[in-house]
Amino acid sequence: MYRMYLRAGRLREKEQEFVVSISHELRTPITVIRSASSNLAQGVVHGDEKVGKYGTIIQEQAERLSRMVEGILTCAGLSSGNKVTESEIEVKAFFHELVKSIEPAAKKAGAEISVDVNNVPEKIITCAMTLRLVTVNLLLNAIRDVLPEEEDLLHHWSLIRLFITCKNSSILVIQVEDCASGITEKETEEIFEPFVRGGRAVAGQKAGSGQ
Repeated sequence: MYRMYLRAGRLREKEQEFVVSISHELRTPITVIRSASSNLAQGVVHGDEKVGKYGTIIQEQAERLSRMVEGILTCAGLSSGNKVTESEIEVKAFFHELVKSIEPAAKKAGAEISVDVNNVPEKIITCAMTLRLVTVNLLLNAIRDVLPEEEDLLHHWSLIRLFITCKNSSILVIQVEDCASGITEKETEEIFEPFVRGGRAVAGQKAGSGQ
């Protein structure tokens, strides 16, 4: 009972940290969208090039906001034991389309994502939304945290590798390889705990909520 009490207390603390973190995360894209759309509506921005630039900013932040909300809802649903909706997907097309959707974020950070899909079934039945959320989170973490080599600090271009394979003909294995600093050995023990973030990410005030 005492152990359960301690675990419940730790979970409450993590949930409180999550609320604070996600509130900040949600506020950022909302503020950017509000500011950019206001400038457009009031005619502050002139010229096709500037209007297009503002439109791109709004689109990027809207997609970021959508991913956050989708992640929160999925996380809440899984925690509540809700059943997920499964459907048939084409494996190679699914992952290539997924990577293409976040290529702008990768290029902006000076990174390129390489996709390697080998020895997998042509089609699988799974929850596409959850699979997409997990994979996108892994890739966005790599994009945020990837570090250039010391000798290439000025003109760096980092390569992030996404490997998709199949184990025992039934388990899809997703691996993301990058050159970031990673996490400590102790932190690996909590890697699947909800709302937990690595010490380096917290100290560096990097975006994320650990969901």
